[in-house]
Amino acid sequence: MTANELTVQEPTSAPLATRGGREAHLDEWVAPDIADEQGFLRAGKILEWMDVVGVLAASRHCRCPVATASVDGMELRHPIRVGERVTMTAAVAHTSERSIGVSVAMSHGRPSEAGDRMTLSGYMTFVALDARGRAVPVPQLHPDTPSEMARFREGALRREFREKLSTGQLPAPPPTLTRDEERMFVREVLKLLPRSLRLPFDRGDSLRPRRRHVSYVHKIEPIRESRLNFHGTLYGGALMKWIETAANLSARAYLDGAPVRLVGLHG
Repeated sequence: MTANELTVQEPTSAPLATRGGREAHLDEWVAPDIADEQGFLRAGKILEWMDVVGVLAASRHCRCPVATASVDGMELRHPIRVGERVTMTAAVAHTSERSIGVSVAMSHGRPSEAGDRMTLSGYMTFVALDARGRAVPVPQLHPDTPSEMARFREGALRREFREKLSTGQLPAPPPTLTRDEERMFVREVLKLLPRSLRLPFDRGDSLRPRRRHVSYVHKIEPIRESRLNFHGTLYGGALMKWIETAANLSARAYLDGAPVRLVGLHG
């Protein structure tokens, strides 16, 4: 199967009225308390901010509470240093019956520099909830401009890819695969995505040999009231931050303590 076999459905009528997409913006300064020992903005904080602006954009579109369902992909192109300004924008890109896809972009720069550098792109999916925390239908997005239509098609493609993978229409890894072979299989499946949706490391045709090493990180976090949302469930941004912390520790253990930084993820 190739990426061309993943068809994209154009926006259609829905039970709820169609509506233009909503955007949300966030501007922050990178302070020392949110940077790592190398002086770079912690990736966990970026993921937390992504969740904040994503929730704002999605909830403004459906006008009801939402919960984070997935982060399909995130690519961080450049490190961000202490003292730089960060601008993050989230825009509703796609809707299904009960979910909202949101594209997130981030730029950064110093006040003395002319123009900011585009440093991050990502995609998140949210589910609208009623007062009991159950998923409810959402207003359907009505894209008008060429850029909105392009984002809608990308969101539809991402959703169809996930559905085909979950229903077995894409190949599943044989149970006899070793851990190294399973990693290779995952990368091969990711190659079914259009080239523009893949991270740079997944765009090549081969992997460099790597020494065998297992780095295991076990992290326990208490669920405090300050980390709960208005539904009484764990705030998605906090969970994403914990995931990044555990991944960072695991990567550093793999490299015998050498510093690392997050450059991307696949949901």
